[in-house]
Amino acid sequence: MGLLDLILGRDESHHWGPQRVEQVVDFTARPAVSGVALGASLRALQPLGRPSNRRPIASFRFVYADAGLVIETEQDVVSDFEILLGPLEGESERRPAHYVIRFPGGQSLTADESTTIDQFARFLGEPESIDTDEEDEETIATFTRHDHSLQLEAGLDGRVKNLIITGEM
Repeated sequence: MGLLDLILGRDESHHWGPQRVEQVVDFTARPAVSGVALGASLRALQPLGRPSNRRPIASFRFVYADAGLVIETEQDVVSDFEILLGPLEGESERRPAHYVIRFPGGQSLTADESTTIDQFARFLGEPESIDTDEEDEETIATFTRHDHSLQLEAGLDGRVKNLIITGEM
């Protein structure tokens, strides 16, 4: 990293190629987005291309705006994925996107702003918890597995706006 990069607030990720995010979430093994699994090293993000945000390595937050994706890291490993499927109040970093969600047994779901919590439950079973906040007009459904949790943020109508996958570190 050179002096110009330092002055402009760039880190090594600035030199990664253009964004190439495959909009696929894979739950058939260790959860992965675009081929990057929870627990993968920071280096595994380089094939996804240059993030939209500045200095992602220093902030531990890699934003891929057009793919609606945020990847967070902890101790140089991938710890969380956040995927925006529908409009979310206060969200300005990412645009809603659609993803193919792959489940064990070869089943898949194309998820977008019309996808509901019930559609996910058909593949994952009933959520461990569902919390509804009438004031914020939000429902949060949480599915917990042995090595990760999946949290769906939805409107009161059950349509998923944001999908958060968190690994057990």
